[in-house]
Amino acid sequence: LNALLDFSSTKDIIDHLFVGAEGTLGFVSRVELDCVEDHSYKACALLFYQDLQSASKAVQILAKNDDIVSAAEMMDYASLMSAASLEGMPSEISKLEKGNCAILIQLESNDELGLDEKITNIQKALKDTQSLFGVHFSKDAKEQASWWKIRKALLPLTASLRPSGATVITEDVCFHIKDFANGAVEISKLFEKFHYEGIIFGHALSGNVHFIITPLLKDEESIRHFEAFMQALAEFVASLNGSIKAEHGTGRMVAPFVELEWGEKAYKLNVAIKKIFDPQGLINPDVIISPDKNIHTKNLKPIASNLIEDYLDACMECGFCEKICPSKNLSLTPRQRIAVYREIKRLESLRSLSHTQRYELKELQKGYKYLGVASCATCSMCATLCPLEIDTAKIASNLSADKGSFAALASNYLSKDIAKMTKIARFGVSLANTAQSLLGKNNTYALSKTLHKAIHTPIVPSSMPKASKNLSFVNVQISSPSKENDKKVVYFSSCLNRIFNSPKPIQKSFEALCKKAGFSVIYPSNLDKLCCSKAYKNDTQNALKLAKQSYEALFEASKQGKIPIVCDHSACSLELFKRALEFQKANHAQALFIADMPKFVLDFLSPHLKFKALGEKVALYAPCATRNLSVKNEAWEEAFEGLARLCGVHFVKDERLKCCGFAGNKGFVLPELNAKALSNFGKHNERLIFKETLQGFSSSSTCEIGLNLHTKIKWQHIITLVEKSIL
Repeated sequence: LNALLDFSSTKDIIDHLFVGAEGTLGFVSRVELDCVEDHSYKACALLFYQDLQSASKAVQILAKNDDIVSAAEMMDYASLMSAASLEGMPSEISKLEKGNCAILIQLESNDELGLDEKITNIQKALKDTQSLFGVHFSKDAKEQASWWKIRKALLPLTASLRPSGATVITEDVCFHIKDFANGAVEISKLFEKFHYEGIIFGHALSGNVHFIITPLLKDEESIRHFEAFMQALAEFVASLNGSIKAEHGTGRMVAPFVELEWGEKAYKLNVAIKKIFDPQGLINPDVIISPDKNIHTKNLKPIASNLIEDYLDACMECGFCEKICPSKNLSLTPRQRIAVYREIKRLESLRSLSHTQRYELKELQKGYKYLGVASCATCSMCATLCPLEIDTAKIASNLSADKGSFAALASNYLSKDIAKMTKIARFGVSLANTAQSLLGKNNTYALSKTLHKAIHTPIVPSSMPKASKNLSFVNVQISSPSKENDKKVVYFSSCLNRIFNSPKPIQKSFEALCKKAGFSVIYPSNLDKLCCSKAYKNDTQNALKLAKQSYEALFEASKQGKIPIVCDHSACSLELFKRALEFQKANHAQALFIADMPKFVLDFLSPHLKFKALGEKVALYAPCATRNLSVKNEAWEEAFEGLARLCGVHFVKDERLKCCGFAGNKGFVLPELNAKALSNFGKHNERLIFKETLQGFSSSSTCEIGLNLHTKIKWQHIITLVEKSIL
């Protein structure tokens, strides 16, 4: 109604009515957002208090200083306990007692002196609020991220603990700042009265209080019980002149209580406006305005449990994972994959299906083969954003195996002789190279795309590298034999880099750096017959056999783990790393030290090398394997920037690109995945200019093929940049 008072022109009034109407007056087809500034310097403090009443004084102080406080998030005891099991949580959480709570504060500035001044002012303002462990601000980005992880994970964490068949109810109300803490306390009392277990948290600067409960609404009695809870909540909030709905929107859950909050006159004015634009009630029905006073207990979404794997069952479809998924603009996002998979399993579990249900199941099963399985890059990047670290890639990995298919039979045959497999692959690449030399790279690419659409043959990218030739793996002896394990490295050359050639082979570049750094290079015996098993991930039995062979060869070559091991392809490095952990746990064996090549060069070789500043501008792309959760503590991704700084180059990178979508061999048979994943490359930040004249550096030959094809930048292994910079 404020739109009628604040504006005089019809256009301005209608514009603001539509924006605030949640789609009940019309469909908003385009929205342009104003952005807030992301300041260069940030500091956070996680303050703990005896109870919500004790925290209320701090809340009021922070609200009075909202010109310098960017955020203040309150979390009750139950919230903190739900996050206690997360990795990297502050030690204070283990010391808390029931009833304690916390406030997470963030300050920001574009200069460090300005930030320090804000810290000093807030520390003085809060000195008498009696926080349990004092008021301490941190500028450390990792520590800040661990604190924010608590706040961001509350919804999915709480939902993951729901009883089987429960409905996740997340609501938010708003109070005047003076009533904020009392409001939260009263909501907790309502939990006790109606026997609901839940968590309470909120935006203290705005007076917003959120809560989450997971009731079992399985029969009329439980539904009536929930109705009584919502009625009591609405009456209490209205009694304090608060808002029954804060920022989530006044949807069907709150529609029956809108008149209670606004009053009869205001409510009827909104009904009249609704009738002007939507006389038949067709647009977003029952939102904000509803004649059905029981609409909030209808069409609730119970999440059926125990139908899918436990690690997937924890998903409540919050969507945190979606922005990072390379297939999000092509097929399904991770949460959609889980939702459809859950529905397929639900329909399959029914004893009898109607005609409609049988049709739905058949269509879902048919479509899921491409939308859910084939088009998943299996990069596991979804797990890095998921508060519960759910790896949706496992769905595709588990469902893609087809023992009777031609691909499975070919996989079984080729896995028995890796040397033969690499020869066949090199021959295939040579044929592609021949076609390119006869027809031209672009013509060959266009022809291969036409054939791919017609008969599903692999494409031949215009960026296809040459086939490798004259490979030999001879140990390079540098260090003194008297020092058994001093300055040595075991080099596992991936089969991909035994197939594809670079302008200068990665093997030769790495050996040259090792010589200058005084490191001997040792190759595992029968390397040409070894594979990390990544290429056979859909053939579980043969993959396990190959992984074991490689582990045993590396265990021997590294003197039972005494010599570090390096691999030249990040995806293979990750596979070796994960497989080694599996075998070590199973056999209680000595740990193997396995590093991705950029990380090894940075940590082991660079201290023994002299660098010259190249002064060039380059692009960097760390493959998804370097940021996998399995190696998050190994800092493989960070090694790229470390090497770039040693080489004295100015680097740019697309912060939003976490997976290029080439996905090993999928880039050849599912080219649309790679194209969609890279369709917005470099467009997220206008200040970073990705020109065609840039050199790009990565650590994956297959990723480099896709990047060369779709970014117009020439990409190669980062080892070539390092070698160029060495004096």
